Amino acid sequence: MRLGNIKIDRGPLEEACKKIWLVDSKGLIVHFRMEALQRFKKPWAHEKKPISSLLDAVKSIKPTVLIGSSGVGKTFTKEVVEAMTAFNEVISLQLQN
Repeated sequence: MRLGNIKIDRGPLEEACKKIWLVDSKGLIVHFRMEALQRFKKPWAHEKKPISSLLDAVKSIKPTVLIGSSGVGKTFTKEVVEAMTAFNEVISLQLQN
């Protein structure tokens, strides 16, 4: 993703990065991992302790939306969806190739 291509209606790009959390194969994208992160992930790193699982990230961050874009199956487990329902009304839109 190229940051220059993102259009934001309200506030600067830095404000948008603060509201978007990313999880990769190694866990939550955080400053602790900065040296090992790929360049395009670095702007999305947050000041938070490392979290290795999606379920733990959901419980900690309490997101309003989850978007799966990796193509890795069985990521949104029953436990992840149940964790989301603890603080959201969940609507599941499943996208497939």
